[in-house]
Amino acid sequence: MELTEALLKDRPERPRHYLLGKLEEEVGDGIIRETYNENHKMMEIPGQHLVRLFESTRCITAEIVPKDTIDMIISETIKLLGCDRVSLFVYSPKLSSLVLTASNLSKPIRVLPGQGI
Repeated sequence: MELTEALLKDRPERPRHYLLGKLEEEVGDGIIRETYNENHKMMEIPGQHLVRLFESTRCITAEIVPKDTIDMIISETIKLLGCDRVSLFVYSPKLSSLVLTASNLSKPIRVLPGQGI
């Protein structure tokens, strides 16, 4: 959480490098930067995508009510990925089941242990 707050507070011009620097400080010994440098062509993420991801994270973590949080996760995921629908499974220990909440369903579906989907 501290890393997200620092990024949102500082709003650096190059968020990816900022994040790598912060992670480097926490982990040390150059592991993160070396891995990034070896794989950066495959992992290249434009800065605006990282900013959108952190803005979505801020919206999601602002929710207190679990149902609202699930709805926000679905909504933000649709925006970030540009997809038609999103399904989210959440395990409910109280119900001892998976609860499927989807953007195209009006009510969640409960999936009991041993039951197929």
